Amino acid sequence: MVLTNSSDATADFLSAKLEQSGIPSLRLDTDAFADEALLSATETAAQLYVGSECFTPESFSHVWLRRPLAPAPKASVDTDEKLHLEREWAAALEGWLARIPSERWMNHPSSNGLASHKIEQLRRANRMGLEVPPSLVTQSRAAALKFYDDNEGAAVVKPIHGGYIPRQDAHTDTVIYTHGISADEIRLFPAAHACPTLLQRRVEKKCDVRITVVDDDFHAVGLSAMDESGAQRLDIRRAGMAGVTYTALKLPAAVKDALQRYLASYHLRFAAIDMVVDQADRWIFLELNPNGQWAWLDQAGVADIASSFVNSFRR
Repeated sequence: MVLTNSSDATADFLSAKLEQSGIPSLRLDTDAFADEALLSATETAAQLYVGSECFTPESFSHVWLRRPLAPAPKASVDTDEKLHLEREWAAALEGWLARIPSERWMNHPSSNGLASHKIEQLRRANRMGLEVPPSLVTQSRAAALKFYDDNEGAAVVKPIHGGYIPRQDAHTDTVIYTHGISADEIRLFPAAHACPTLLQRRVEKKCDVRITVVDDDFHAVGLSAMDESGAQRLDIRRAGMAGVTYTALKLPAAVKDALQRYLASYHLRFAAIDMVVDQADRWIFLELNPNGQWAWLDQAGVADIASSFVNSFRR
């Protein structure tokens, strides 16, 4: 089962690969299925009817938890009743899915939840033997100034949870990139209505690295782009990733071993990991996304992550 939403281009990409490989699968777009599906369950059995097909929790050897959204039945009711319908559908579907054994999930929702907290990720990565940049979460001006001085002004600010703010007009959506901090800016910290803010020591890097893990397969890709000054772009995502060059890399054995321990501690079968290689060739961990994007790396011709999924789903 591919558990996702109707606008998921990555699921489109993998679903086509699964079909080409002859692997039978059900794509369940949770935002669109409610008006076509029938669900029933007792204390001993459960069925999900999608179109003319009937599925039970035992029907699936694997569940790829991609990016499901809340069920959105189209029944013509008032706003409060619509919210009630959505909650009832979500609870029923979640209860049905909970009958699928956790080892069949890639990844189980509880594992994704545990692995989704950036501050905890950094602590655990450090404990597992991965190098991490000095970091501080604070609202305190004194603490921020001390961190800035301790790191000789080599500091960046980044969001803790996510860097995207949707607006009513989609053309005015805001993307928050990792941003270098000047001496004048740090003296303004914190801004009005400040929330906890993540500061990190800036790494003088040779390249960014995206590591995509599918069970035992590791795909490491270096990403490089220059800014106006000729240095590596601070946030590789800027400019829509225009001008980025991709290079397949070999993971150092010690880094791979540490990452294997790290992912095992979260019970993750899939992960997208962001690291950087600094000027001294040290591999430095930045963050983990237990449900990150990857299809663009296959499409760029520097990885074959889809084949790793296919091989895992054949087991």
